Amino acid sequence: MRRAISYTEALARWTAAGRPERSNKEVDRIFHQLCKTCDWFDPDKQTCRGCGCRVAEGGYAIQNKIKMATENCPRDLW
Repeated sequence: MRRAISYTEALARWTAAGRPERSNKEVDRIFHQLCKTCDWFDPDKQTCRGCGCRVAEGGYAIQNKIKMATENCPRDLW
């Protein structure tokens, strides 16, 4: 339930802002340097245990919180 709420809120913010996206280079940097090394990252599910959202090194913004330029880390790492 928490994951559904978090995702819905993120999607609403992103859509309201005009769907801005981070560059693939920035997404790759955030994922490898910050998310992948964080103890809240679940490598099996490719999700953040803090917010429940999917975080990955690539893909479409609608399926990857890092790609949504309106979003940030619940631990303020990015």
